[in-house]
Amino acid sequence: MRVEIDRGQLANVQIMLGSVKNGAPRVISRSINKTLTGTRSAAKKEIVKHYNLTQKKVDENLTVYKSSFQNLTGKLESKGKPLSLTSFKGTRQTAKGVSVLIKVGSKRGVIKHAFIKLANRSQQAFWRKHKPDVRKPYLKNFPYARLPRKYRYPVQRLTGPRVEDEFSKPRTLNAVQDYADKRFSVVVDQELNYELSKL
Repeated sequence: MRVEIDRGQLANVQIMLGSVKNGAPRVISRSINKTLTGTRSAAKKEIVKHYNLTQKKVDENLTVYKSSFQNLTGKLESKGKPLSLTSFKGTRQTAKGVSVLIKVGSKRGVIKHAFIKLANRSQQAFWRKHKPDVRKPYLKNFPYARLPRKYRYPVQRLTGPRVEDEFSKPRTLNAVQDYADKRFSVVVDQELNYELSKL
């Protein structure tokens, strides 16, 4: 999502600050960057309305590209990999598997035979196909972890959607873009008045 100033706004600022060196680019650049800061917060609030995540977790997947005097354009981008199921609030181990709720308003479910363990310095959810016959020729209650690898099924890491999957949806993107447009109009006036007050 980009924050850009239209030519009309830029012309107005240039007229007001025509005699001030770098006055117009300074006002526009600061306005874009302050808008992006607020827009990032707005994006987090919109995304957690739909995904059962904390704003801190969402923030890890948002990046702000700031404006400069040479490039009067800023960008808020969401980019990342599918989230581990343990990223979602309330994910926990149960006797039957892993209990998880991904979408706000949906019903919590249990993924049978899934388990949570430490991997790469964080708690991750995994799943393995369960079939009693993998224990042969061992005793029925022989610990699975002690079986030779040829008797084990491969482990699969369990993940949910990416943050950008929700951020890119019209319901979220349009709300965030609308916020950014309104905030920019307010901030640019504040920054212009501040710059004029220094003259």
